[in-house]
Amino acid sequence: MRWSAHGHTQPDQSCEKVLCVGGGLGVAPDLSPGRGFKEAGAYVIAVLGFRNADLVFWEEKFRDCCDELILCTNDGSAGIKGLITDGIRVAWRGTQHEEVVAIGPPVMMKACADATRPYKIKTMVKRQPIMVDGTGMCGGCRVKVGDQVKFACVDGPDFDGHLVDFDDLMVRLQRYTTVEKRPRTLVRELPHDQAGRPERAGCTGDRRAPQVSC
Repeated sequence: MRWSAHGHTQPDQSCEKVLCVGGGLGVAPDLSPGRGFKEAGAYVIAVLGFRNADLVFWEEKFRDCCDELILCTNDGSAGIKGLITDGIRVAWRGTQHEEVVAIGPPVMMKACADATRPYKIKTMVKRQPIMVDGTGMCGGCRVKVGDQVKFACVDGPDFDGHLVDFDDLMVRLQRYTTVEKRPRTLVRELPHDQAGRPERAGCTGDRRAPQVSC
């Protein structure tokens, strides 16, 4: 079962062959579906994408629970050189999957949905946005699915990737770019120790974290 913030579940259907695709930080939540499908008896292939070898993590965890692992890096420093879609083509090798589960940045999930749409392969994408109240009232996790407006916190986190309006979603997410960059600026302004780590504000002397209004 896959759960959202409020416990909305979507049962995993029985499949013989499943492709679990994860990009960047989306790799971590992709491990659970992979294990679930494997325990249900499916043949699971994982395709993981990173910018470079230094950012690769949990490779062994996926090897332990998946039948095959295809690692992709943008610069070719680990696995095959290419994007997630290149890994998907390698995974297919003439044999398509019954279901694809894609988790990662919206642009990556959109690419996965575009790759599977011509073949009508069921493609589920997982939305994991910042949630304020978890009831759908704040609208921060809003997403258009077909002709309906859904909220990841109460309707998700899994949605049909072929129905999600990724273009609208990516435009909406750009509204938060300025706010998301503020923590990085604050960290740079904080005093750092000899190892280059930022010190906690208020722990030494009268140092205080800068105040920022939203």
